[in-house]
Amino acid sequence: MNTTFIPKPVVSACAWIADGWSAALPPLAGIAAAVAILLVVSPTYTAKTSFFPPVQSRSSAAAGIFNQLNALSALSGSSGSKTEAEQYVAMLKSRSIADAVVEKFDLGRIYGKKLPEDVREVLAKRTNVSMSSRSELIEVSVDDRDPQRAAKMAAYYIDALTSLLGRVAVTDARQRRVFFERQVDETRAKLASAEKRLRGSGVSPSAAQLDPGAAVGMVAQMNASIAAQEVRLATLRSVTGEANPATLAATSELAALKRRLAEMQAGAKTAAGDEYAGLYRDYKYNSALLELLATQLASARIDEARDGNSLQIVDFATVPQKKSKPHALIVLGTGFAIGIGLSVLAWAVARGAKDGRR
Repeated sequence: MNTTFIPKPVVSACAWIADGWSAALPPLAGIAAAVAILLVVSPTYTAKTSFFPPVQSRSSAAAGIFNQLNALSALSGSSGSKTEAEQYVAMLKSRSIADAVVEKFDLGRIYGKKLPEDVREVLAKRTNVSMSSRSELIEVSVDDRDPQRAAKMAAYYIDALTSLLGRVAVTDARQRRVFFERQVDETRAKLASAEKRLRGSGVSPSAAQLDPGAAVGMVAQMNASIAAQEVRLATLRSVTGEANPATLAATSELAALKRRLAEMQAGAKTAAGDEYAGLYRDYKYNSALLELLATQLASARIDEARDGNSLQIVDFATVPQKKSKPHALIVLGTGFAIGIGLSVLAWAVARGAKDGRR
């Protein structure tokens, strides 16, 4: 090694260190410095909590309808969306939850930062949110110099997430409830409008044909009337004969009843009847749709109440008893390695100076 440009005091010190037992001084000094760092630097404690997202409880009927809606949304280009667990991770990292934690524990004062952005940045560095890709177990860990505060902050992340879930539709049951509430409101308004237009249109003479139940009842009643009239006509014919006015009148009445039955079965409609049919059909459609949506809305509300927004906590946050940082072995090992390096460097400098003198 060329030691021409190295000051003589440094060369002398290196020669002294490289001589005999003095070579052990740099490693010992490195260990001493590491111990001093461990004593001076405040320890950091890590508190952890983990949970599973709520299990989706879904009735079979509602599941079928909502699965069809999801399939339609996928066809419309909304594929590739995040899984529910990934959405929970994203919310835990959101500014809303960070601000809630900052305000709850007055972290601006603790971290010595004034700007909210700076406080959130420090909090993000001291908080880790991870998810297991296989089990979807979500873990939240918080680093802090106070073990009590670290545990409280980790636990509060769960509370803040639960509060956020109260206003963000994430669970399947809540999504269905929001969807069906909107559809029920829209359908109820359409039904009221259809009923108003139907009432204003009057009653068509063929209205019974529009209601299957009523139509069947009226046809049955008409057939009964025709049968009774035929019995009456047969009696008159046998008693009074064909030319009797009562028999002729009964014959005319029977013909009228048969014509009316033929009209009912043929479904002949007038223009006014067609308009009434459209209004009636619109009314019945919205009425049936409202009944179906109301049933699904009730099912979604039951499922949402069963979910209860309650996260499935696996590990509750507890006060850590052992510090997580700094790692004593790493600090001591680093100090010792630096000391060894200095000893080797001193030996190389001393050897180079000695060779130069030769």
